[in-house]
Amino acid sequence: MKKISTERTRPRHVEKKCVEGKRSQILEAAVRIFSQKSYFDATLEEISEASGVKKSTIYYYFGSKLDLMLCLVEELMKKAQEQVTQIEVKDKQKSEILGELVESYFFLLKDNRDYFLVFQRAGYDFLHHPEVQKKMQSIFNRHRVILQEAGEKVGKVKTRGGMEVTGEVLIRIMNAGMWGYYMEEMKKGKDLSLYVKDVFREIFTSFVQE
Repeated sequence: MKKISTERTRPRHVEKKCVEGKRSQILEAAVRIFSQKSYFDATLEEISEASGVKKSTIYYYFGSKLDLMLCLVEELMKKAQEQVTQIEVKDKQKSEILGELVESYFFLLKDNRDYFLVFQRAGYDFLHHPEVQKKMQSIFNRHRVILQEAGEKVGKVKTRGGMEVTGEVLIRIMNAGMWGYYMEEMKKGKDLSLYVKDVFREIFTSFVQE
């Protein structure tokens, strides 16, 4: 007589949810640890303790500590790409598009503070490590592409002073300005306020000649 198994197999959607849940736990813990310490000082033991996931399980999802950190930076790039993609340009003035991009980037910064710190630390930690820099380069290139795509949504802008400026240059300046300001605020233990969002929006839209 054929033996009937009494084991219950979990449905695939449940299995997938468990896998995604564990991975998210690890990423959430890793972004906290890597945002507080350099890559070299942070340990997988700390990430394991913070996530409640065994170190051996972390290796199941991520091949190494480096893979885990690079995955965090990739996550940030995905979030940035989604923000740009969501901006609609049809029947909108350039100042309106610029304003929406400013607000979008503001909330990306505010809601993903630790991810940006990891991004900054990664660039600094691996400045003198050529092999890792090669891996980081593709991420930096992707970041440039995202800025280019945002710039293309704006297109060439004519200022009230008569100067023509490409959308890409404007977005790069906006990105550097807002990021630099937030870094300074974080050094003082401060967060971004909605007032600052309005200031940046005013700065980057009021000079545009429609």
